[in-house]
Amino acid sequence: MLGQEVNLIVAVRNRLVAETDLTVYDGTAPQDAPMPYTVIADTLLNENGTDTTTGFDGTIAIHHWAHSEDRVAVSQMMQQTYDALHRQEDNVDMPGLIGIHEDNRLAVVDPTDITQRTWHGVQYFRFEFDNT
Repeated sequence: MLGQEVNLIVAVRNRLVAETDLTVYDGTAPQDAPMPYTVIADTLLNENGTDTTTGFDGTIAIHHWAHSEDRVAVSQMMQQTYDALHRQEDNVDMPGLIGIHEDNRLAVVDPTDITQRTWHGVQYFRFEFDNT
């Protein structure tokens, strides 16, 4: 499944870069990266093959950070990501992909920012694959 995980992350990153104006990083952003930026972070893959098929489904967490007085900037980033991925399985280059759905999202003030001006948004997308 490691190969599939890497392929999925690459496909998601390519889609976000092509369809949004977001700055997208894989795993972590460089320490001095200017905000706003997006990070494709945690992955959770579930093997769901059978005796005769190979398959999996999974969830990817996509994090967004923005300096802002309110949540508007990070909410706009999440909307761009939603528009690029949710139900866009035909436009994401990943063999066997049959479904992409946003499961949930959250926007909060980053608790490590004492100025209370950094918003952190997190979206979880579920990816479903055809067992073949």
